[in-house]
Amino acid sequence: MVPLWDPAAAAEEVRRTAAMGARAVAFSENPTSLGLPSVFTDHWEPLWASVAETGLVVCLHIGSSSKLIKSSDDAPPCTVLPYVGANSMIACSDWLFSGILDRHRAIKVAFSEGGAGWAPYLLEQSSDVFDNFRVQLPAERSPRDTFAEHMTVCMLRDDTAIAALDVIGEDNITWESDYPHESTLFPHSMESLKHTTAPMAEDAARKFAETNARRLFKIGI
Repeated sequence: MVPLWDPAAAAEEVRRTAAMGARAVAFSENPTSLGLPSVFTDHWEPLWASVAETGLVVCLHIGSSSKLIKSSDDAPPCTVLPYVGANSMIACSDWLFSGILDRHRAIKVAFSEGGAGWAPYLLEQSSDVFDNFRVQLPAERSPRDTFAEHMTVCMLRDDTAIAALDVIGEDNITWESDYPHESTLFPHSMESLKHTTAPMAEDAARKFAETNARRLFKIGI
């Protein structure tokens, strides 16, 4: 966690914690919801420079804008679960189009707890927007290229994502158990993982279950 109210101080904290062994930095999926400038401004450049320098992964967790998209205040809390990925979709779209990852090619971004089945749809639509409205966008590269080089999505149960693994990319997806939340796979984590990886080739399954996360966060490599 870094002091988002001060990008220079946030950059200092990234460098301090990276020197102590930190592997990731939490950033808001939508800083404007917190009354802060958007990722389309240069306000955050000191932070991005420090992240690129240290190699910390930028983790964008659902709800890190202090709100989840919800249809109404009286809708039961569980009704948001089928579409919590909408928060990650918005964040991913912003990062694909902002140009941050063109200016800082070393940065990696992880969309935490937002699922993965939305990624193929977003990439298709984002590619159309990039092709048709490129003049409006700061981004220099296509969304598919940017996603493939810089982004990782994670999932609990998501057969839709596995069916579209060729679109998402087997290097760009990881598994999670979401312990200890009420939606956790625990204590049936391994059974769920076996179900998910059953249709996958062994190499892809190992990446999904272990080595993608190790590579992303530089754990044991």
